[in-house]
Amino acid sequence: MLSIGQEYPIVDTLNYGSNVSHVKYYIQNEGEDEVLIKTYWFNELGKHTTTYTGYGGFKIYKQSKITYNYSINGNLDNIKHQDYISPQNDSIGNFITTEIKKVISNGSYKKGNNVIENILAKYESSYISVVPEDINWHSSENLHPAMIFKRNQLGQDSLILLFDTISKNEMCLDEIVSFIYDDENRLVKKKWINMPIRYGFEFQVFKPSSVNFEDSTLNLNNIYQEKIYKYLEDTIEIKYFEEKHLTGTEIKVLNDKNLVQSELVINARQDTLSHYQYKWNSMNKLESSKRIKHTGYDGFGWALDLTYGNIKKYKYDDKNRLVRIEIFQDDKLVCTERYEIIERK
Repeated sequence: MLSIGQEYPIVDTLNYGSNVSHVKYYIQNEGEDEVLIKTYWFNELGKHTTTYTGYGGFKIYKQSKITYNYSINGNLDNIKHQDYISPQNDSIGNFITTEIKKVISNGSYKKGNNVIENILAKYESSYISVVPEDINWHSSENLHPAMIFKRNQLGQDSLILLFDTISKNEMCLDEIVSFIYDDENRLVKKKWINMPIRYGFEFQVFKPSSVNFEDSTLNLNNIYQEKIYKYLEDTIEIKYFEEKHLTGTEIKVLNDKNLVQSELVINARQDTLSHYQYKWNSMNKLESSKRIKHTGYDGFGWALDLTYGNIKKYKYDDKNRLVRIEIFQDDKLVCTERYEIIERK
């Protein structure tokens, strides 16, 4: 989970050992109550098999279940995703949406007049609390996977297939991610290919962490991107290409234990897009990360939504298991992420 430089597609998995039943993940933002966000469940072999989300109270109408399925060799084989919406909570959501649209359209909503807050309060008592683990999830055997993983003879990722939902019963292949390694089994090339869209379209994308659109449009039909890796003595140089045009360069500087201690991404004009620094403890666990700079764009030029807080500090228990992440904006604590470990009885 703490893999430095982890990139799309991100697989949200944890590893807490075979004696752990599940882990509860909480978030507490500044001045707010702590909220349970999701739980990670593990089998007797310590493999992360299920993630449940949707524990929030009112305003959280949808629960989800993600299942991680493994091959006989223990490698992640595919990921499947299911959503659930309580019929009553779904109807509450429709009522709320209708009333909010009405007050906006008739001009009765003004910033700061609490009209929308009053609408939410009106329906709060009707909301039914739903615990994801208690839902009678329909069989996942007929579900199409959201991701399929294929590996080479050494067990390394060779291909990832990503699917998108067209309708309730129909999926389509959306993207292919492929990996190429050298004779030392080091990654030397990673390629992304967006599959041709049945009905091609262009759309505007948002600027980083903004509700404003970019000036240009984006066409995701059959886009080809790749990263090429070059290994030096204590540095990894990664070149970004889109449609064979150089768009950026990433420099990873390694410490004497071959762990990343800094990352710098620049565009083709040599402008700095992002800069991060990392510190590791004596057990090779990530101790802290610091965002020195981030413009909101990656090496391909794609916009990102940046989270508040430029410094993260990681805490572990006496078994070196992650239990807490503290997020700071400079010297001010703005968010705490907590992992509560539930061991098997």
